[in-house]
Amino acid sequence: MKVAQLTFITVFVSTVLIWAHDTFLLLFTGALLAIVLHSTAAGISRFIRLPQPVSLAVVVLGSVCLIFFLGVWSGPVFLLQLTDLAASLPHAIDELLRRYHTTPWNTWVAQHVNAFDMTEVWKVASGAGSWILGSAVSGLAAVSIILFTGVCFASEPKIYVNGFLLLFP
Repeated sequence: MKVAQLTFITVFVSTVLIWAHDTFLLLFTGALLAIVLHSTAAGISRFIRLPQPVSLAVVVLGSVCLIFFLGVWSGPVFLLQLTDLAASLPHAIDELLRRYHTTPWNTWVAQHVNAFDMTEVWKVASGAGSWILGSAVSGLAAVSIILFTGVCFASEPKIYVNGFLLLFP
């Protein structure tokens, strides 16, 4: 019975550690964000003589405004570059294919690729859209977790530090 319990505990702990590395990474990144937010708010609180919660709110709102204005300022340039890429990419692919057809190894590749079945490739490629959407949603979830934990840790750091210290006797 003890061997079965030990085996179960070992498998359970191993599974938790394998799947928990993403969670630990998100929490650690949130803690780093909290350090930046808390130290900036403490500096503002010291120089302007604002209460710590008010200076933290100023830092968070200032960061949000900075990111918003950075997006407004660089967004049109990014979209213009993306539009130029979409316009020039078909011509670049046509030029690549034209150069490819003039090479001596074109016939060798054509002979060996004709027997290749493309249906499997298209099946894999058709699932790429859902993978991209899932990655985007996962990225947004990770950013929201980091921001939430960062703001919570920065607002009351002593509670989280004391709680962390209580984990280790």
